[in-house]
Amino acid sequence: MLSKSKLEHIVFEGTFRKKLQRNEIVEIAKSNGAEVSIVYVKAKDEILKERITARYNRGEQAATYETHLKVKKSYEIPDNAYMVDNSSTFQELENSIDLYINQCKR
Repeated sequence: MLSKSKLEHIVFEGTFRKKLQRNEIVEIAKSNGAEVSIVYVKAKDEILKERITARYNRGEQAATYETHLKVKKSYEIPDNAYMVDNSSTFQELENSIDLYINQCKR
């Protein structure tokens, strides 16, 4: 159960590739009085290939780009999600997320 303390935001990070998985988290949050937003972070395939391959080659992850392509086939894109493009720098990603959070505060 979520604590009804002075928390402003709770972030669940994960692939949650199936709508059913996302719905479970959303229902738990809503049943505890939370407002829910889904942020869908995407990137261009060529950027993903470069990043995933580099992390794999450095030993930072076990999954290869081929694994990503298999997972992508079964991924259900969220409805009504705020879309963020992560094809550029980390700073631009952070700016996009900050902009969205500030819009939610209004």
